[in-house]
Amino acid sequence: MPVLYGIFMYMGITSIEGNQFIERLKLLFMHVSQYPRTKYVERLRKKKIHFYTLIQLLLVIILWIIKSITVLAITFPMFIVLLGPIRLWIIPKLFTKEEIDILDAEDDVDDNLSPEIGAIENADDTVQLK
Repeated sequence: MPVLYGIFMYMGITSIEGNQFIERLKLLFMHVSQYPRTKYVERLRKKKIHFYTLIQLLLVIILWIIKSITVLAITFPMFIVLLGPIRLWIIPKLFTKEEIDILDAEDDVDDNLSPEIGAIENADDTVQLK
């Protein structure tokens, strides 16, 4: 059994590198000038990126709490199913379609998306729309 735990831990640790959620979590603790040159950083306002990341983090924390409380653990699959409606009906009310497309993109974002939702970081750390 310990061998299986080791394999799963290795798989988990190696999959963290390049995970957009983890990369966006790191942005919460970085200075704006140190942000990597990614499509979502170049095209979206900092507040939108952080807001989306915090929503995801909140949902992960809720799932972790439900899993950890023995009495509630049986309802864990129900909460996993609820993530679909949250993504389909609640998230689109908080973000535009273009923002969601950029934040949900695997790697490359379609360059035909409207540039007006993009942002340029100034030297004084303020955000301006293009």
